[in-house]
Amino acid sequence: MEQKDRAYYLRVSQIVLVFLILILEFVQAIGFAKNYRDTPTHSTVIYYWLAIVSSTLLLGHFLIRFQPRWKHGPYKNEVLLDGLLLFVWLSMIFIDILPVMKGNPMSCNMTDTSALTRCNLFIASFAFTLLLTITLPFSLQISISRWKNTPISSSSSSITMSSINQQQQQKQQTPPQRSPSYVIQEGVLKDGQPVLFFHSNGDKRSSRRMSLYTHQRTNSNGSILGKDSESTKSPRSVENHVTGENGNVKHIVN
Repeated sequence: MEQKDRAYYLRVSQIVLVFLILILEFVQAIGFAKNYRDTPTHSTVIYYWLAIVSSTLLLGHFLIRFQPRWKHGPYKNEVLLDGLLLFVWLSMIFIDILPVMKGNPMSCNMTDTSALTRCNLFIASFAFTLLLTITLPFSLQISISRWKNTPISSSSSSITMSSINQQQQQKQQTPPQRSPSYVIQEGVLKDGQPVLFFHSNGDKRSSRRMSLYTHQRTNSNGSILGKDSESTKSPRSVENHVTGENGNVKHIVN
């Protein structure tokens, strides 16, 4: 039998046993109220009822949520709660047998029918308490084993593998930045010297910036016709240029 099946059947048996104990105690308290505190009985009735009701709710929650808790667990709180249940029911057994240790046997030798019936119900409730307490260490052992042997998962890890993969995918989907490109355009300055216009194709601001460099013209024998110069025309003056038929800038308006 797999560990999951053992854990499930233990939870089923525990909820059945605690529910039977709850019914037996309810019958004693309601049907035999006048004999409820006759010996043998529970030394601390309030503690006993609080333990029964809280254990019924807790074990019922464990059973109803068994599949999702097993899938997404283990949970440290389940280890702590199993240990708490074991401590509570061991203490209840100790409280019930404490009068026996003092010389008062747990026996039903009454002549009154009501007292005898109530005593038999108490013995049955005590027997179910022993059975329930026997199953609790096994559930605690399974919870501890899963907690120690199962890798830390979503409930306790700060960074999961899914989040890491998601971050890597986002980085891969980020488009690479483009290197700046330029458009070169020929033109002449006001004094007749040829220039080259370098237009940046970046963002809106950088696209309005440009550098002007003098283009040296030479004749057929290699002599320089124009004189080297550098222009620092503003972007507004460059935008007011007039182009010729061949697309070259012929004149710049100041």
